[in-house]
Amino acid sequence: MPIEKYNSKHPTPEDILLIIEVSDTTIRLDRNDKYFAYANAGIKHYLIVNVENNTIEDYRKPTIDGYQSKQTYEKGETFSLVAFPEIEISVEDFLP
Repeated sequence: MPIEKYNSKHPTPEDILLIIEVSDTTIRLDRNDKYFAYANAGIKHYLIVNVENNTIEDYRKPTIDGYQSKQTYEKGETFSLVAFPEIEISVEDFLP
């Protein structure tokens, strides 16, 4: 999408492919307030990088009541993105 499109308006949920929250002290906020706000807005893919326990929480299939799908990944595992399912990403790419 051309960047000029956003000179006259902000991105809408249809424009957002992924939101990533890096969470340490904000895990409760990320799992509650932000989780419901993003799902209710129709954000298709939401990741929480949980630095406290070295996992990635992967939320998909948004509804007005939350996400229908949650998967938790640990080091040594890979996952793909909703927008780019052909690309595999290693958990280690996000965590030390």
